[in-house]
Amino acid sequence: MNENVDYKRMILAVVASGAVLFLWQSFVSPPTPPTQGDVTVTQPDGGVAKAEGEQPTGAAPGDEAPADEAPILDPANEKITLLKAGNLYTLELSNFNGGVKAWSLTEDQYLIGKGDEAKPDRFVHPIDEAEGKSAFLPPQIDLIAGGRAVTGAYDVSIAEDQRSVTFTHTAQDLEITRTWRLSDLQYVVNSEIRVRNTGAKAVDVDLKARLSGLQNDSEAGGSMFTPPIYLFESLCKTSEGFRREMISGIQSDLEDPEDPTAFTGVEWAGVNNRYFMVGLLPGDGDSGIKSCEFFVDAKSAGLRGQSQVPAGFSLAVTVADLGAAKLNPGEEIVRKVQLYGGPKKYDVVSATTPSMSDAVDFGWFTVVSVPMLKIMRMFYSWVGNWGLAIIMLTVLVKLLTLPLTQKQYKSMAAMKKIGPQVKALQEKHKDDRLKLQQETMALYKTHGVNPLAGCLPVVLMMPVYLALYRTIYSAVELYQADLGGWIHDLSQPDPFYILPLALGGLMFLQSKLSPTTGDQAQQKIIMYLMPVIFTAMMLFLPSGLVLYIAANTIMGLVQQYVLLKKANETTPMKKARA
Repeated sequence: MNENVDYKRMILAVVASGAVLFLWQSFVSPPTPPTQGDVTVTQPDGGVAKAEGEQPTGAAPGDEAPADEAPILDPANEKITLLKAGNLYTLELSNFNGGVKAWSLTEDQYLIGKGDEAKPDRFVHPIDEAEGKSAFLPPQIDLIAGGRAVTGAYDVSIAEDQRSVTFTHTAQDLEITRTWRLSDLQYVVNSEIRVRNTGAKAVDVDLKARLSGLQNDSEAGGSMFTPPIYLFESLCKTSEGFRREMISGIQSDLEDPEDPTAFTGVEWAGVNNRYFMVGLLPGDGDSGIKSCEFFVDAKSAGLRGQSQVPAGFSLAVTVADLGAAKLNPGEEIVRKVQLYGGPKKYDVVSATTPSMSDAVDFGWFTVVSVPMLKIMRMFYSWVGNWGLAIIMLTVLVKLLTLPLTQKQYKSMAAMKKIGPQVKALQEKHKDDRLKLQQETMALYKTHGVNPLAGCLPVVLMMPVYLALYRTIYSAVELYQADLGGWIHDLSQPDPFYILPLALGGLMFLQSKLSPTTGDQAQQKIIMYLMPVIFTAMMLFLPSGLVLYIAANTIMGLVQQYVLLKKANETTPMKKARA
């Protein structure tokens, strides 16, 4: 059997796999892509009422007036306008300060619950609706005039194209207009803030955006084997690099004056967890973000109405300075920003300007993980199942690394054949380690065996497999993705431990079939102990990762059987020296 025949068979196998995929496509409908169209703006409770008798000034952060001095708007006067972006998301915009109150994801993948009971994931909502779960808090874009935050109830108007909502308010001789318009980019809404001085005196104004995440610390702990999904981080991309900091890291930096928590030259800023994020970018033609700063305390960060953090929760807050100006009578300032809210899909966050691709954490493996993710998404577009896409990606990686694997098993087969002679030398020279080493190396040379040849392919393939692992670990596509059968969320552990236990059995079989040349007692320990250890680890890993490891193990077993058989047939045993 020669290598040309093997590669011809490999090509036939790939063609056969393509035929199976074609048949699968014929019977399985492709996944429905998210849409940005069919936008509607609705107003529950019919209309917007303006609260009466309010003082339109309030608090500002830092050295300004404390938040507790801000006027309290009567909840009975709050009206919500819904801005819907097809089947992607719904924004709840409040007439109180003309900002975002909540942000709901309405794609099928992100719905909470199943079947008729499924409802949108309100992943951004006020702090008083925490209900024991981690969430993003409503992003705030605050206007500060004369050292105090301008607050109050706004009037609302809806554009004829049903794609934007405009809020207007007058206070302190300032005419304020806030407009929210849907973007053509997925999960992005454009916001424009226009402030005009209608008075007779100059006014100092400042604009700050506050993005925050409320972390339930019990959900963010994780373990050695369970990667946390709801561990929140503050993000800031600057001209000098990218800064990602967990809450504990921010707290540590705040206590050490040599560790920075404020940054300039900002391209974009945000808060995220493993799969989701809220980010802020400059709008088209805007002068940009002046600086950003990380906080873990609501009062220090200047969050309005968010000071009462529940016990067991922590805050990650990123404050972005949008710039200050001195407005003379009749002058105005206009600032434009883009607000991102949703899953960290790599192709989507990469499409923003500037790109927010750094939010997806592939670690050191970005250069390999990104192509892998694109290929996995392509497979998903064919078969409509992320579990099958993982398996197909694993098969592809196995095929690409086949030449290295062949070398590895050829070396293993050669080592197995001279194993009895190595043991004889070990017995003969057990009291003379130098002589044993010399004789063993001579034996290797006689038979043309390189003991490192079996290790080198493993070393070379390890970055590829680690990159594949990291790709699956970081892909939001697996969040609540249904594999079928008993697994309905590939980002969560197998609820019945079936896959990890099956994997443990496969690993035991693999170790049993592997050729051994070392100490038999040690080999037995490896054979029985390692599958148990790995099975214990797999019990708590996301089922998508376990599926990848299981698929990799099964294909490894097939390769092991075929390649070792071939290696045994084609590795002649040279006659040992007398």
